[in-house]
Amino acid sequence: MRHCRGNAMKPSRIAALLLLSLSVVAFPRTAFATDTAYPISDLNLRSGPSTRFPAVAVMRRGSHVHVHGCIKNYTWCDVSAGRHRGWAAASYLDIVYSGQTYRVPVYAERAEIPVVHFEITSYWDNYYDDYEFYDERDRWYAYDWEEDETIVIIDEDDEVYILE
Repeated sequence: MRHCRGNAMKPSRIAALLLLSLSVVAFPRTAFATDTAYPISDLNLRSGPSTRFPAVAVMRRGSHVHVHGCIKNYTWCDVSAGRHRGWAAASYLDIVYSGQTYRVPVYAERAEIPVVHFEITSYWDNYYDDYEFYDERDRWYAYDWEEDETIVIIDEDDEVYILE
């Protein structure tokens, strides 16, 4: 049996703690530059990246939402709003980057928002198994949401226009 007296700390423990504290400084979190967005109006949170998917909640204008990532063309983002998880139209979300406010499609790449993929089976199994529309999942599995024609136009003043 080993006995320790007082608060003496072994040199190996001190070295380990020092390395850990240095790693926090040297390797800051690898998340993207901003992970908070703000709806510019009351906005439906949907169960997939299309207006055709069922709504799961309404996000209030100006509320804080956590952005997990956006699909490759930055038209839809996977977000958490309170206890809800779903997809929001990116052109209705503002982010703050370097002290300025921008629409997500305008600054998503510069703000290092990651590109994510939507896979309905695992997404719905993880987040919607207690929603009524979950029972209709066979219908939604066959839906080709990537064929939805959403065109995002950003003019020289960074104004965003959506054509659906």
